[in-house]
Amino acid sequence: MPALGAIFNIAGSALLVQKYGIEVTSNNIANVNTPGYTRQSPMLQAAPTEKFGTLTFGRGVSFEGVAGINDEFLETRLRDQGSKASFFSSQQDYISQIEQIFISGSDADVSSLMSEFWNSWHDLANLPSGTVERRVLSEKSLQLTEGFNRVNTQMDNLVQDIDNRLNAGVKDVNLLTSELADLNQQIVSLETGGKTAHVLRDQRNMKLNELAEFMNISTFELDTGALTIMTGSGVDLVRDNKSFDLLMKDDRLMVDGSGGNQWDVTDHISGGQIGGWVYMRNEGIPGFLTDLNETAKALIWQVNEQHSQGVGLEKITTVTGDYAAAAWMRNCQSQRPDWFFMTGSIPLEALRYGCMVRTVSPLIRMVRPLRLKASQYPLMQP
Repeated sequence: MPALGAIFNIAGSALLVQKYGIEVTSNNIANVNTPGYTRQSPMLQAAPTEKFGTLTFGRGVSFEGVAGINDEFLETRLRDQGSKASFFSSQQDYISQIEQIFISGSDADVSSLMSEFWNSWHDLANLPSGTVERRVLSEKSLQLTEGFNRVNTQMDNLVQDIDNRLNAGVKDVNLLTSELADLNQQIVSLETGGKTAHVLRDQRNMKLNELAEFMNISTFELDTGALTIMTGSGVDLVRDNKSFDLLMKDDRLMVDGSGGNQWDVTDHISGGQIGGWVYMRNEGIPGFLTDLNETAKALIWQVNEQHSQGVGLEKITTVTGDYAAAAWMRNCQSQRPDWFFMTGSIPLEALRYGCMVRTVSPLIRMVRPLRLKASQYPLMQP
């Protein structure tokens, strides 16, 4: 049988261990609203047993330390979803601005300008010889042209704004990776010496979440406690106590790796604010501009096609101009003798007749005399 003193020792150690547990719980309660704090739990273990003859008796409980309650799987999922949320949020910011550009009542309201343009055509159709109607149509045409140009300018401004944000975002990413490398070094130093680094680990997790808001990342922890952080394509951003800077090179995002190597990671950034900005700059806004340009191109062609079949107020019988001597013009003219050339620009219709133009001066206009019914009226495809 153990001595009475041993019984009191077991009771005393149990009270001491529970005291430590209460202190850990108190610390958890005190930090319930602390950003990034990870709940901690006391690590208890049965004390070594002691034998008395053929009997074995326990010696109570021992306090082994404090462990952070952290589910790496859930943390990674939350971080990934936060990165995706930032990706779509950064796109939404610019989509809202594009919506304001096209919304009715804005300075470049192409929809309203186009409606006024067609209404002026309707008025002119009711009174083809009306001077006022012709002037109104000319003015509405000019306004529509300026509207298209304003939209294009505003879209270009959005692209410039994205480039500015990308440059600022790259600086923020480099600052975060540098801080994460420093935290790696501190954590490894403490834990190698047998101490705990709960506070530093919490700080590292917060910095990691901030980094994920800028771009999609992947991580894994070494046995030393150091965290390796990589881009979506597996290029290191942080390794041990070293960080590798993100760079903007022309319109590409590069990682300045070890040994002077630079890795292009632009196409692999599919999350975070930077991913959203890159998508809007390279695909989103160019897509809107492509649709706008196709609309303008179709409008120009169809209006000129129909307008060229009409007759002006003053009919003409001859047209003169300065002939060009380029070889491709002579070849085209031999194929289409009803065409001739003078200063101006080439209409797209020229290509329909097999007149393949490789190098075109901006001061060349191809005109089909049989369709030229009004003086000073060119068929043009800008």
